[in-house]
Amino acid sequence: MSSLPPRRTLVLLVLILVMTAIFIADTVTDYAVAAACFYAAVILAASRVLPRRGLLVLAASCIVLTALSFFLTRFGAFDVGVVNSAIGMLVIGITTYLALKMKAAKLAVQEAQARLLRVARASTVGELTTSIAHEVNQPLAPIATSAEASQRWLAQDPPNVEKARQANARILADAHRASDVIARIRGLTRGAAPERRAFSPDEAVDEMLALSRSELDQHGIVVARVSGADLPPVHADRVQVQQVIGNLILNAVDAMDGVPAATRRLSLVTAREGLDRVSLSVRDRGVGLPADLPERVFDAFWTTKARGLGLGLSLSRSIIEANEGHIRAERPSGGGACFIFDLPACTEHDHAHTPAPAVEPSPIVYVVDDDHSVRAALEDLLASMGLQVQAFESTQAFLAHPLADAPACLVLDVRMPGQSGLDFSRQMASLGLFLPVVFITGHGDIAMGVSAMKSGAIEFLTKPFRDQELLDAIHQGIERDRQRRRDDGVLDKLRQRWDSLTPGERDVVGGVVRGRLNKQIAGDLGVSEITVKVRRAHAMRKMQARTLVDLVRMYDRLGLEHG
Repeated sequence: MSSLPPRRTLVLLVLILVMTAIFIADTVTDYAVAAACFYAAVILAASRVLPRRGLLVLAASCIVLTALSFFLTRFGAFDVGVVNSAIGMLVIGITTYLALKMKAAKLAVQEAQARLLRVARASTVGELTTSIAHEVNQPLAPIATSAEASQRWLAQDPPNVEKARQANARILADAHRASDVIARIRGLTRGAAPERRAFSPDEAVDEMLALSRSELDQHGIVVARVSGADLPPVHADRVQVQQVIGNLILNAVDAMDGVPAATRRLSLVTAREGLDRVSLSVRDRGVGLPADLPERVFDAFWTTKARGLGLGLSLSRSIIEANEGHIRAERPSGGGACFIFDLPACTEHDHAHTPAPAVEPSPIVYVVDDDHSVRAALEDLLASMGLQVQAFESTQAFLAHPLADAPACLVLDVRMPGQSGLDFSRQMASLGLFLPVVFITGHGDIAMGVSAMKSGAIEFLTKPFRDQELLDAIHQGIERDRQRRRDDGVLDKLRQRWDSLTPGERDVVGGVVRGRLNKQIAGDLGVSEITVKVRRAHAMRKMQARTLVDLVRMYDRLGLEHG
């Protein structure tokens, strides 16, 4: 059992000395002096440091000392001593009862705080899914448009292959952008730092206006676009900032649904704020904001819309603040609403040290099959799809080959001489291999397929299979491995941040995660409340946690116990 914190030990020693003094005073004084009542103060003081059982033991000890003192006292009227001793014991009992009730109430408060943190984490999951659905619609719209255009180009006589190829290139680019949006939202909710680089704020705004053009035209909204002269680049996460811009534009469209079409105006103004900031304002002529609640619009789950959960602006504020910016809402004198956010301008130092976007290694597919013709056919098929392929005749040959540092997938034959594919897949985790597996076999049955899928396989295909089935499974596996690599990178960064905390800061974080108040943590650790506040602030800064919920989420992500 761990030793008591120094402060708690000191308090207990003081209480024991006080109890000794009360016992002596009660014993040497007259029966008429009810010194035992002072034990109530000891019990109240002890209730702050002792658990329920310890407090009951202390109360019983006080009653025993009162009775012992009564029998040892030699002065005064005996019947008065009986009454005073009974009163003292009654006071001790009542005080103990009230102290236990007080401790139970405090415990209920702590449990409520813990439930609040759990609700906050659950709310974050809802916020994540809602935001993904909201944000990914923006790149999905041009994907659908480009797909329809591609079909029309190919339906011409003769087909316009070049135009169709251009449309397909746009589809691919927007698909990557949708993937980036999801990755950024996921990274934001997991506490990942924004990928800040230099970019033109005007280009970012104009791109989002172009993507929103059909929505604006459909609602008959006239757009005014004003750009400040010689705007410097901003230093922020471009994808995240464009999420905010897109959200503000769509909110403006919703706000102007209830006003006459002739008055629907939207203005977007980029301007320089001082020497080191660039601002963007998005103003609509819609129904406007409540007069007394301009800041509340950024609270999660607060909304004036008939539909929606009120999460977009809350997430927007999180994004802007994560990029060292500020966002606010105003009520213009001419009506409507105006949202303004600013970001740090890019300095020469930022230009010099802004890293180039990381180039992900090309995905690779490993094929393990003892049949040479099958290996050759799969190599040809996958190479024709632009995938790197490495084929092996056995699992031993595969293990002898160093794996590339790239997203990958393993196509594994079930039945092979020596070690079967199923046996090898069960062994992979112990070998440090976490590749997604696609099983192929010429002699499959239901039991084998069930066993393969239980082992975590992406797919179980029986030869001969359709090429598209295999390709779909491989792409799914590569995407899963790509996400695993991203998650591992985020987790590594979180571990590095956690390792940078001092033992005292980790203890404070543990108390915070358990829902303890600063005063309670101070009592647990035997330090002052100010020390707890300082350590908590240092821990949040080192962990790059913007809020308490962020800190709890990171703690959970690291797999730490809430003991």
